[in-house]
Amino acid sequence: MNALLERIPRVRRIPSTISLGILDQAVLSLSSVVFLVIAANVYSPGELGVFTAATLLYQMSTVVLRAFSGEVLLVLDRGSELEAKADARWCVQFSATVSLMFVPVGVFLLFVGGGISTGVGACLCILPGIAVQDTLRHVLIRDGRISEAFRLDLMVVGTQVALLVLVVAAGLPPWAAILALGVSPTVFGVVRAWRLGGRPSLHGSKMWRKQSKRFGNTFGFESIWGAFVQWATLLATIHWGSLADSAAFRSVIVLFGVTNVVTNFLRSTFLSHVVRQGALSGRLVVENSIFMFVLIGVTVGSSLFVLSVIPDRWGSALLGDTWPVASGYLVVGAVARFAAASESVPGVLLRALKVTWSAARVRSAVGIATIVVAPVSVAVGGVIGGFIGLTCMSLVLVVLLFCLVGVSLRDKKGRHRR
Repeated sequence: MNALLERIPRVRRIPSTISLGILDQAVLSLSSVVFLVIAANVYSPGELGVFTAATLLYQMSTVVLRAFSGEVLLVLDRGSELEAKADARWCVQFSATVSLMFVPVGVFLLFVGGGISTGVGACLCILPGIAVQDTLRHVLIRDGRISEAFRLDLMVVGTQVALLVLVVAAGLPPWAAILALGVSPTVFGVVRAWRLGGRPSLHGSKMWRKQSKRFGNTFGFESIWGAFVQWATLLATIHWGSLADSAAFRSVIVLFGVTNVVTNFLRSTFLSHVVRQGALSGRLVVENSIFMFVLIGVTVGSSLFVLSVIPDRWGSALLGDTWPVASGYLVVGAVARFAAASESVPGVLLRALKVTWSAARVRSAVGIATIVVAPVSVAVGGVIGGFIGLTCMSLVLVVLLFCLVGVSLRDKKGRHRR
């Protein structure tokens, strides 16, 4: 590893930033697992269903809003210090203004609805705090203040866990637990946003859309399309495969969920680092690609090793009766997760190169093919066939996106010579 880092000098100079960024993302990504464990130990299956549906909704909503705000902020040219501060302020104002529009609907559902509707209502009520806090985190990442972002996220998540424990211990319903999850992001987010000048503003939101439209539309499309492809692929696989196959298929993907920590880190903290490197050259593309591939490989390999050596009783505690079936597909599942996570490597480079709709068109074409290939692969080859099909489609996408990286570098070089 030391020899590899010696060949990546620009990454080697910021080991603390890389380590803190990964740790910060791990805290955020794994917090949802902690929330689920706490709720599962108290709520009935029906109540747990309301809780998980609501948490999934606010997570997906945050991802979509982030695509139009925080992710765009990372790739915008900073300009002067005043311009950089204005961009940050408008970005936060956009997140606050858009998310606030859903609060009246949330209040209505919370008081009038029942069952899952109350969970959805609570989710919409806390969305402004969650969205603003997430955007502020990307502001800190853009400015290279990773340690500050980590401390803030640690305080937010720690408070969320403490309040959730108190709420479920008091026997309060799921909608109250969801509201509890929104308290600390709202408090910390409002205080910091107010200091930044990021109060809700239609004018600021319009200015942000004007500034970010080129990237925001593309990133937003990619996030919505990506979510659709994942759900369509999963539903098609469940339909065409057996129930046992689909359960094992989904379980193995969940077991390697730690790869989401790495991919989210690459799309945020590491993307900001690549952007700060300046104009990408062929050498920087190779160096950054090697680092990202190694990081993904170490993460997936470590997960595979741990899952391969844990006692069966632990595996059964995680997945119940599905564990004996799922444990037979760990290797092929690891390969599939490595291939899927590797899509982030050229994706990060293309965002740093400011390539937008060309990348979106490639992802769309491959996504449509994946929706067809995945269920057919399961129908023909079962779980192994399904993972092989997904692996092949991920590798196709990686190759095509890297071709686009090469074309973009050549075009930029040609324009520079002219």
